[in-house]
Amino acid sequence: MKRSVMAVLCAALISFPALADFDVGMAAYRAKDFKTAFQAFHDVAIQGNEIAQFNLGVMYYRGEGVDRDLVRALAWVDLSAQRGDEHNIGAEEALILMMDPAQINEAHAMAASLAVEHGLRYTPPNFKELDSRLAINPR
Repeated sequence: MKRSVMAVLCAALISFPALADFDVGMAAYRAKDFKTAFQAFHDVAIQGNEIAQFNLGVMYYRGEGVDRDLVRALAWVDLSAQRGDEHNIGAEEALILMMDPAQINEAHAMAASLAVEHGLRYTPPNFKELDSRLAINPR
């Protein structure tokens, strides 16, 4: 029992800096300090925070603090959608509809590379399932 309590406390202590960075990112974003927000979200996103990953995707899509880049936007949103959140999956699908097949493939390869680089969970997309959900065939 004592070990499990200690494990939970240690995990919480490790996650507090990530939560602090996320809060810094949100405050900076609300203040339209996009450079600071981007860096704070990035620091948390590479630790696996799906909301920060999604926020990076949005910032790349809108060109907030970075150049607008649909490929990078989809890569980060793809990572954020890995846990199955319907909102994130819907955003991923919306981005895909704006892109050509080469961009989509590049984004998925980038997401896989980011996952390996930062030790994140990533399952490559099932294109047949994705195509049927979107009623398209981009490949």
